[in-house]
Amino acid sequence: MAWWLTDALVGISQMRLLQDIGELEAHGGSMWPMTLTSALLWVPFTVLCLRLSERVPLWGERRGLAVVLNLGLLALIVVGRAAFVLLTQDLIGWYSRMPEPGSVLVQSVANNVLVWLVLTAGAHALGLARRAHVRQRRADQLQAQLAEARLQGLAAQLRPHFLFNALNAVASLVHTDPDRAERMLARLGDLLRRSLEADARQEVTLREEQEALAPYLDIERTRFGPRLEVEWHLSPDVLEARVPHLALQPLVENAIRHGLAPRAEPGRVCISAERDGDALRVRVQDDGMGLPAGGPPG
Repeated sequence: MAWWLTDALVGISQMRLLQDIGELEAHGGSMWPMTLTSALLWVPFTVLCLRLSERVPLWGERRGLAVVLNLGLLALIVVGRAAFVLLTQDLIGWYSRMPEPGSVLVQSVANNVLVWLVLTAGAHALGLARRAHVRQRRADQLQAQLAEARLQGLAAQLRPHFLFNALNAVASLVHTDPDRAERMLARLGDLLRRSLEADARQEVTLREEQEALAPYLDIERTRFGPRLEVEWHLSPDVLEARVPHLALQPLVENAIRHGLAPRAEPGRVCISAERDGDALRVRVQDDGMGLPAGGPPG
């Protein structure tokens, strides 16, 4: 309605200008009702064009039906507007002398076919844009769901693996050092509680990831004693950066299990994080065994 009211106001302004410069004969006081009525009569036909393009698009599987329906709408517009002119001639004064109905119909074809073409093309263009937006939004949602499923799968694999290792360590200390075994069980409980609390969160801050890793490191310090030293080097400006939950734990576990555990000498694990442009670079390093000669890269 706003579009067609604007169109009517522009049309009236143009006719007023042409009258002022003598290029158009004045038509009395019927200019306003005639122009406004003609413009507003397009409102229901515009709605029909939009609905038709949405329900039966020309590029869809029912292309033949769409063509027939759009041509039927054109016939309705041409005949309907011609009939409206004939019925309201005495009220609005469309013509100074009323022509034959056939002439009114021909004039309706000339006046309305181009507008119908523009309306139909615009309606289908809007439909294409809307469908493209919906497809893109669905693709983004599927991508996010895929990433979330991958993180959930990773967490599901890590928790049983770590729990198995921790319980084995406790079992090995129950008879030789019950106090250390008790401390390990307490820290294991802390770790599992944190894991359950963050189960619904796929991403946490680096600060929270550091706190979540603390019980695990306490358990490993209890196992290895002075043989294990852990160093943290985290830049203050990256502590609130978002990381996948349990991203650090498997890296640290591998460093301890494969780098430090096989040898008797003390070892060090260094965990560092720093900003690298717009990215976060995290490193887990150990001074242990290293990769075996001829082993797989990476």
